[in-house]
Amino acid sequence: MITLCSLWDSAYHKNGMALLASLRQHQPDFRLFVLALDARVYAALAGQPNVEAVYLPTIEDDDLFVAKASRTNIEYIWTLASIFTYWVGDVFNPPSVAYMDADCYLFNSLDPLYAEVGDAPVAITPHRWTPSQADRLRGAGIYNVGWTYFARDGYKCLREWRRACLQWCYHRVEADGRFADQGYLNDWPQRWGAHVVKHLGANLAPWNQEQYSYNGLTVSDGKHTDQILFYHFHGGLDTGYALNPGVKGLYHEYAGRMG
Repeated sequence: MITLCSLWDSAYHKNGMALLASLRQHQPDFRLFVLALDARVYAALAGQPNVEAVYLPTIEDDDLFVAKASRTNIEYIWTLASIFTYWVGDVFNPPSVAYMDADCYLFNSLDPLYAEVGDAPVAITPHRWTPSQADRLRGAGIYNVGWTYFARDGYKCLREWRRACLQWCYHRVEADGRFADQGYLNDWPQRWGAHVVKHLGANLAPWNQEQYSYNGLTVSDGKHTDQILFYHFHGGLDTGYALNPGVKGLYHEYAGRMG
């Protein structure tokens, strides 16, 4: 069984429920912890199989209130990703825990991803920017938080990520590489031995999909071909990016799931 955690508010509830439905379809051996950011989400998740809903006030403490006072709503939500992932690891101590953004959606089992990660203490997915957009987007960091994995022997890294995000998590790029919660990931391969995921179908997203070719639910860079495991629907159905015709079927399925 894999352990995942996510968080969302009412504005992202349809996204979160789509993620949950895709997990049930493709990865039935899962346990999903959801940090409900408002009472409506918490009530809606009550009794959902395979789901442990945690209401935000349960984990808020003085340190979080201090951070919250100086941050916008989205900056506070970014702060909470590391906080909640650490909380799940600390309280429930699963063999591993991975944070997953609520706007991700599975098209196949995650088993190939976990097989690739193997016994790595930490695993992260690169943005793999489409080359034409790399200069514009580079400040957002080398890696994307959309799926971020920690085994028990990677909890020291998770604890440090939590500490850093409590101290600084803002929507701006700093000269030292900090940006929101994900600039901190830049040195994890060197500092924490993080495995950089190679699977092309893991965290496929608007910012990297243009450069690949597709055949149904496979993606290829001309050298390697992989199944599409999950797509990160950042921006929802109106991405602001030019979409490769090969991914339009993914958006069609997601739109249907979102109702």
